[in-house]
Amino acid sequence: MPVLRCARFVSQGSLGMSESVHAELPSAYRMNGVVVAAQDFTNAACDPQHSVVVEACAGSGKTWLLVARMLRLLLAGAAPSELLAITFTRKAAQEMRERLLELLHDLALQPDAKVRQLLLERGIAQHDLAQVLPAARDLYERVLASPQSLSIDTFHSWFARLLQIAPLASGVPHGYALTEKTGELLADAYLRFMQSLNDEENSQVRQDLLALYQLVGDFSTRKLLNAFIDKRAEWWAVIQQGVDAPLQWLRELCGEDAEIDARLSLWDDEKLLSQVKQIAWLLGQGSATNQKRATAIEMALTAGAAVVNFDALCHQFFDDAGKPRSNGKAKDLLKALENSLGGNALDAFDAQFDATGDTLKLLRKRSHERTVLSLNQHLFSVGNAYLECYQALKAEQRVFDFADLEWQAYRLLTNPESAAYLQSRLDTRYKHILLDEFQDTNPLQWSIVRAWLSAYGEDAGQPSVFVVGDPKQSIYRFRRAEPRVFEAARTLLQQQGATVLQANQTRRNATAIVDVLNASFYANPLFSAQTTLGEVGGEVWRLPLIQQADDETEQQPQGLRNPLTTAREESEDARRRDEGRQLAQALWRARQELTVRQEHGDRSLRWSDVMLLVKKRSHLGAYESALRAAGIPFMSDKRGGLLESLEISDLIALLTFLITPDDARALGHVLKSPIFGASDDDLIALAQRGERGWWARLRAASANADAAPALQRATALLEQWLQAAPRLPVHDLLDVILHQGQLLARYAQAASPLSRSQAIGNIETFVELALNMDAGRYPSLPKFIDALRGLQNAAGGDAPDEASIDAATDAVRILTVHSAKGLEAPVVVLLDANHSKPARDDYGILCDWPQDAEAPLHFSAFGSSAERGAARDPLFAAEEGFKTQEDWNLLYVATTRAKQLLIVSGVAGRSGGVTEDSWYARLEHVLETSFDAVAEHASATGSVQRFEQEIFDPPQMPPAESVIAATFDSEAIAEGIALHGLLERVTQHGHWPIVLPEAATIARWLPCPPALAKQVRRQAQTILGQAELEHFFNPAMHLHARNEMEIIADNAVLRFDRVVIFEEEVWILDYKRNLLDSERAAYAAQLRSYRQAAQGVFGDKRLRTALLTVDGRLSEID
Repeated sequence: MPVLRCARFVSQGSLGMSESVHAELPSAYRMNGVVVAAQDFTNAACDPQHSVVVEACAGSGKTWLLVARMLRLLLAGAAPSELLAITFTRKAAQEMRERLLELLHDLALQPDAKVRQLLLERGIAQHDLAQVLPAARDLYERVLASPQSLSIDTFHSWFARLLQIAPLASGVPHGYALTEKTGELLADAYLRFMQSLNDEENSQVRQDLLALYQLVGDFSTRKLLNAFIDKRAEWWAVIQQGVDAPLQWLRELCGEDAEIDARLSLWDDEKLLSQVKQIAWLLGQGSATNQKRATAIEMALTAGAAVVNFDALCHQFFDDAGKPRSNGKAKDLLKALENSLGGNALDAFDAQFDATGDTLKLLRKRSHERTVLSLNQHLFSVGNAYLECYQALKAEQRVFDFADLEWQAYRLLTNPESAAYLQSRLDTRYKHILLDEFQDTNPLQWSIVRAWLSAYGEDAGQPSVFVVGDPKQSIYRFRRAEPRVFEAARTLLQQQGATVLQANQTRRNATAIVDVLNASFYANPLFSAQTTLGEVGGEVWRLPLIQQADDETEQQPQGLRNPLTTAREESEDARRRDEGRQLAQALWRARQELTVRQEHGDRSLRWSDVMLLVKKRSHLGAYESALRAAGIPFMSDKRGGLLESLEISDLIALLTFLITPDDARALGHVLKSPIFGASDDDLIALAQRGERGWWARLRAASANADAAPALQRATALLEQWLQAAPRLPVHDLLDVILHQGQLLARYAQAASPLSRSQAIGNIETFVELALNMDAGRYPSLPKFIDALRGLQNAAGGDAPDEASIDAATDAVRILTVHSAKGLEAPVVVLLDANHSKPARDDYGILCDWPQDAEAPLHFSAFGSSAERGAARDPLFAAEEGFKTQEDWNLLYVATTRAKQLLIVSGVAGRSGGVTEDSWYARLEHVLETSFDAVAEHASATGSVQRFEQEIFDPPQMPPAESVIAATFDSEAIAEGIALHGLLERVTQHGHWPIVLPEAATIARWLPCPPALAKQVRRQAQTILGQAELEHFFNPAMHLHARNEMEIIADNAVLRFDRVVIFEEEVWILDYKRNLLDSERAAYAAQLRSYRQAAQGVFGDKRLRTALLTVDGRLSEID
């Protein structure tokens, strides 16, 4: 097979700077700004006697260097427990640990020659080998036998350790759990917050919320509140200087514009008035059109200071889009201009006219400062109240999120009362700190590390520090990462004597790819020209942009579209599908031509050698469709996509039907799915029947002997599942459905070969999800479905991911750029590269936290760009600069994943060409590559054999006769579950008095048989009708109440049926059918455990527990 050619470049003006890049050979390694050899670089990085900061490009071996540093520290005598290595993900921490242990294993067991080579590569001098070799041989055993293990943690796990060191000072309750999923918590907190607005003490917050609705609307208010919660750590840091500090900063920044409408200042500005009047006079000498404009200007000025007059004046200078008005070139106007302004008068007048218009625009922009101040004043009030509800909810559930960990660690190390103790504990443990991927650090994390290091001053006992990262790869600003922090760390450590190293040599990318990098990134201020030790050759293909077809409408089929056979296709999806088809041709060509280099010989390209990168997942479906049609297997990175997959949508529709059998759409969905496999004719026949409701029609149709087998099977199974649904936990119900319905076999048969393993994996993941969610203890199926909807709609990325299928599968990987960081592949494709600009932020929080500051210096909310005022323009300009830099960083990360072949693909912009400053534009100097249709894969797609799996469907056997134990009462269990579900539902919204619905409605709610619904309705009416129990259910008589509250104690989950909080005490109520004397001892022990578990949550209140039985009796048990 041929080796790929070197990339070729178009000679364009844009390459003028790249020529200067190539004129000077890039320096591979620098130490303190001086060019050094590779071995000198490694020696300095691994030197255990000095702190080191390493800035290293992608593929340069940063992890190798960090592990080598750890080895040198251990060889220098450091105990394993004295090393603290911190990175950002558990996966990275695990990889670091594995690579260190693998190295130590090799040092222990490899021949002496190999061990000497390993030590030389890591900076051990030749003359020291004899002395070091025995110690190196013993390291593996020494580390494994160490009573205190190596500390290789993520930032957040280390913060958790800090809280454990000083639990009293941290104020963190014992036994808290760390949660990564916050969407459901936020939804619950928002509901509680909205309910709290009815309280009299929150009347001001309610007024502020109504004011926000008036300013920006309901939807945008919610966006602003979510943004406020996302920045809660920064908010806490700001209000340490006073809760009014951020608003005062904003008021000072806006100046008098915060009090006075800047538009009206026009009439007090004599210079500007004179300038406008001169323009009007000159226009008055021109044509009739000019004179009309002059008159309008004079009328607006003479009408006096008013907003309507200012707007009328602006209308004469520019249109609604801000475009300057044209004044033409009438002879009379030209003559007047020449008499007044002299030579080149028209240009001078136009410049003066436009400058005056710009001044008016600035006044209009400044006039929004009052709105800006009002928006922030109301948001800070509402946001702080919402945040308090969120924090209170987490405290009740004894959970922390990542922001809590960061803030508590920051507070401990910056508070003089706790910092000294914590510092002494850290001093006795850690002597060497290693920080990986430091470009992803946020200002708060850096402040924590800096507080620790700064406390030493000139103390010689300060731990050595090794920082490694690459600001060019900082791509996590949405997680509050700040690349300027790397610069701050470098400056601080350099002042303390650290060695600063820079590596610009990669071991990953082929020469052609590095040449493209050096030619394309000259405008990136963080980029330095790179060299490579990768293979000589490689190639970069820039595919033609996909154009919008001019005759697209003519190609549409005539007549109505059949929605059962033809999906609706949007124009954008069609163009992305065309892009996918073109890419498929390129991939087949690469598969024919490319030879993959390996250490033990070359081999042909596999599909798993190809990585497709997208910036966002919007058009994944179109790309997948094109790959599927071309016979190319693929795996998609559909994070959070489990509940959107087809097979899980089928299962959710089935569960929905089991809750509401009258849901015709859910039933039709299930019948058509592989669960039952009904045909279109079967569904049409059901639609034409006369019975009321589809379920009734299905049952009636199945009663006929000639009914379709699929419908008969569906009726029999659905009857069984409807009976089981109210009585079984959700996980058990799904287990029954899977086995009775033979779902795995049926989906394996229905799915295509490329998606079969994914479909089966998703079903198994969904069943596992039912077990894991709420420990599988949902009292009713409706609550489980509501929880799934919450996962789909909640913020915080709570939606579950699709199943991870075998990584060894020979399939193309489709990933986002963020997901691909740290990975590499022989072939990498940049999809949709012509639409790569960052999304616009319409509403959010503007926070300025300089890397050297102890806390943010600015914190404010912003709305649409037209209403942001002018005072914060420098901050917004800086923010745009950061976004532009991150866009460069994303492109750098994406291109440097490629080892041998980089393919760039895109769709034409609205104008039909290249979008300015897009990724495609930055790589446009690469010669365009096009391919003729590749036919070699046609046989591959046509030769796929149909998958057949025999489905064993044995006849139903009669159940064996058995004696039911007297202690097992299924009716009592069903009654208890139904009563719990009903009381939870009618009390969750905090209304009083509670009006119970009719039994028929309750039967649909739960669901349960009508007779059971009547029974639990009577029981609930009895409980809610007791005057002595009203204070437990009337929200006006208690502070707060919560149903189904969970507390984790001794690694077990305890669930309280209802918790009611009063001023001085907390009641924990447990619903029971009855209370027998023989059961009192057991219930007393149960409620005692409840009180012990709740003590940590409600430590300042008296705890009381009671059983509430269906006859309305309250039995307090101590």
